[in-house]
Amino acid sequence: MAIVKMKRLRAIMPSYIEKKVIKDLTRLGCVEIETPAYANLNEEESKLVKPASVTLDAARSRTVMVTGLDALNRYAPEKKSFLTPRRQVTEKALFDEETIRKANEVSEQISGIVKQFNETKTLIGRISAQKETLQPWRALDIPFEFAGGKYFSVIIGACPSEVDVKGLASAIDEQEIVAAVEEINADKEQKYILLVSHVDATEEALAVLKAAGFSQTVLKDLTGTAAENLVKFDNELNAAEQHLSELKEKIASLAQYREIIEQTSDALAIESLRETAMSSMLHTEKTIYFEGWVPEETEKFVIGVLEENGCAYEFCEMAEDEEPPVAIKNSKFVQPFGAITELYGLPKYSSLIDTNTPLAFSFILFFGIMLSDVGCGLVLSIMTFLILKKKKPDGGFKNFVTVMFYGGISAMIWGVLFGSWFGNAPTAIAAIFGKEFAMKPLWFDPLVKPMFMLVFTCGIGVVHIFIGMGLSAWRSIKQGNWKDAIFDTGFWYMIIIGAIGLATGLKIFMYIALLGALGVLLTAGRSKKNIFSRIVSGLGALYGSTSYLSDILSYGRLMALGMCTGVIASVMNLMGNLTGKTGVVAAIIFFIVFIIGQTFNLAISLLGAFIHSLRLEFVEYFGKFYESGGRKFKPLYNQTTYTQFIKEEN
Repeated sequence: MAIVKMKRLRAIMPSYIEKKVIKDLTRLGCVEIETPAYANLNEEESKLVKPASVTLDAARSRTVMVTGLDALNRYAPEKKSFLTPRRQVTEKALFDEETIRKANEVSEQISGIVKQFNETKTLIGRISAQKETLQPWRALDIPFEFAGGKYFSVIIGACPSEVDVKGLASAIDEQEIVAAVEEINADKEQKYILLVSHVDATEEALAVLKAAGFSQTVLKDLTGTAAENLVKFDNELNAAEQHLSELKEKIASLAQYREIIEQTSDALAIESLRETAMSSMLHTEKTIYFEGWVPEETEKFVIGVLEENGCAYEFCEMAEDEEPPVAIKNSKFVQPFGAITELYGLPKYSSLIDTNTPLAFSFILFFGIMLSDVGCGLVLSIMTFLILKKKKPDGGFKNFVTVMFYGGISAMIWGVLFGSWFGNAPTAIAAIFGKEFAMKPLWFDPLVKPMFMLVFTCGIGVVHIFIGMGLSAWRSIKQGNWKDAIFDTGFWYMIIIGAIGLATGLKIFMYIALLGALGVLLTAGRSKKNIFSRIVSGLGALYGSTSYLSDILSYGRLMALGMCTGVIASVMNLMGNLTGKTGVVAAIIFFIVFIIGQTFNLAISLLGAFIHSLRLEFVEYFGKFYESGGRKFKPLYNQTTYTQFIKEEN
């Protein structure tokens, strides 16, 4: 991991060239613009600064554009393969004014249709709710506006479903109240009641009903019977549904403009980033001041842009209290593995250790051992190769797919060494046709020699941990702390090597381990003031040997997951051969089970190999030396979603 050296950029430019300068810097893609610190301005300078006059119009326009695209994708989805690459366009074509004008026009049109669509859906919801309310009153043939006459009143309402309506009617009769109660409808929760009473007896009748939980139903703004209103609502719903269909067709008819809307969405996204950058600068009446970070290796290109536009500028080294953003540069092979490091967190800018290079090799090694199957590795490599070749991704997704491609190749190599070809698929397939065949491992079969596999994987763990410890010592030496390298790493090397060497029976390893332990005991607490505190600290440090043991044993997961992939694959093959027969029918059954089972095996094994490879890197390895806490370098660049830039032809 080579952390790119950053330089602080400070620049002043005339206001009238602001947009051009930002456009040129965005095209370079190597300048991160920061908001200058207002606290550093004195009182007179603060008076000169004015609020930025930049409006975020591009962001608002893009919101309309995204709404239009969402509507097109929902109601007129485009049939596109996952492997379909992004359209390639030139910068000139992306920012073509006529294309942008047309895309804005169509997006506004779609936005208007979407607004109507949402209003219509709201109307449908309201009508449906009204229908739901009226359904229980379908059998009532009295208009809702009719509340009674001069001598009688009509009231409708509901009471709990457990109420005995006939009992209520009997209670009213017993009290000689001039009223009648009728049950119109009922469901699981309520009973719907019609009350007809003499005007002078209405309050008494209601008192009886309310004692049973009756509540009056008031349906405002409705005239006619329930049945008549339900028919009216059905007609309105049909009309609204028809209107929705027409609106969908209108949206679908605009799908022909999808490409220019997507293209313009990218153009507006870039413009929005530029506007955000411009709004963060310090503006005076006629000038603009900004600060940022530039990789040292691109300084000459930035100078070319600034001088071409007549800007005043300076590049300077970072201040002591500054923490520049972090950008990492590695070889073409190692660079994708930066995505793995970023999952843990970027290193500090001041870090001296190349993490990505050793991580690239160890991650591929771990991933390959844990997947360790020729078939699974072949499928993974083919899939990722097609994605890289056909879809042409970029950024973090490209890095991740590339890492998986390398992992697939590693899995094939280890599969050959361990003799796993979709488990024992060659043997199982041969059995279907009445033959005997076996693919022997080029090295050994972990299922036959599990203890050898455990020792082998733990040995890999020792080497990996030693590399991490060595990197920590190297950093200490580079910082001039050679004593720390010896005391905090060298003695632990002696302890671990001596402990492992004891298995050989040679006494020399016992002496090495004891000398290392004595060194840790005497030096671990060297910062303490008195001898007692130093000894206590040394004893505590020696107790840490258990953590080294647990770290080494953690690499046993390489054995466990590596064997698991082959075992699951073989079990799936066995299930396909359960009929015990040969011939075409048996072959068909086998291959159906084979495809389903091996797909499951590939999915679960990939997940396990990836997660546990990360764990070995982040816990057992990074824990020995890594200094995280860096902030990612985020330069202005032409970031696109739907299109991909290509160079303009001269």
